[in-house]
Amino acid sequence: MNLTRLRVFTEVARTGTFAAAADALSFTPSAVSQQMARLEAEVGAPLLERTTRGVHLTSAGRVLLPRAQDILARVADAHAELTALRGDPSGAVRLGSFPTATQTLGTRALALLRERHPEVRCAIVDDEPHALLAALRDRRVELAIVFRLPGRAIGRDYAGRLVASDDVAELTPLLHDPFVAVVPAGAPAGLDALRRTPIIGSRGTPGMDAVIAACQAAGFAPRFTGHALPDYGSHQALAAAGDGVAIVPRLAAAVPRPGTAVHALDFGGPVREILLARAAGGFASAAAEATAQVLRDVAAERFPQVGDVR
Repeated sequence: MNLTRLRVFTEVARTGTFAAAADALSFTPSAVSQQMARLEAEVGAPLLERTTRGVHLTSAGRVLLPRAQDILARVADAHAELTALRGDPSGAVRLGSFPTATQTLGTRALALLRERHPEVRCAIVDDEPHALLAALRDRRVELAIVFRLPGRAIGRDYAGRLVASDDVAELTPLLHDPFVAVVPAGAPAGLDALRRTPIIGSRGTPGMDAVIAACQAAGFAPRFTGHALPDYGSHQALAAAGDGVAIVPRLAAAVPRPGTAVHALDFGGPVREILLARAAGGFASAAAEATAQVLRDVAAERFPQVGDVR
């Protein structure tokens, strides 16, 4: 079977439409359709069921998909191992990350990587940790910075659906990222403040379980504004406007927004574990190894520090 057609098939299965797969692969939708028709002719069975809402795998497609993913992963590992024979780190690396890590760890790591290894070109791909594990499994990225919250599998999305098993990755701890409180400058923080002031966001915001438990142990139920905000910058902007207390990871508050103050939580609060992930059993290229070492070095400096945490 043709590797390009297998790659097209896995992208269609991942994205759910020919158009989205074409966009991911820089193909045209008609080219994706042609490749799929040829693959189905090769295997002698339909792999996809086309509907008005997208495509779904047939029974043959469900059999082929994990095999195709494994074949493509093995080819990617072979390519990485062959390029490592060249010696000095060089070439391209795709690094998965999530926005707060990119804005802090990623920016500093890229600068240090350019200084140490100018022949390495690192491209960052931002996504959620569960999607990054799937990207590692499929070798769409070589490394990924992910986070883990207590009691939550990395590979489950925020609705609880399993996107990728955590064991597809080898995980190396980089740093711990405690949540902090962001409030208008001069405003109180801590549990006493939460008795009177709502928390920006909703009960479903990752990490809020620990905050709710601390408030209940102190004898009250916290109030939430109810906003659905995936971006921690929005939480902090609303805190600056006096809408409530933003409880966000320290990485997200590395550069405090004007008009706000950042406080450590006086009840401990949730802590994210920031991890470096690579494909379990895969081979990392010399360029990926160099990038991983830079990330470990940056994390070892305990970067970033929140300047005015009290």
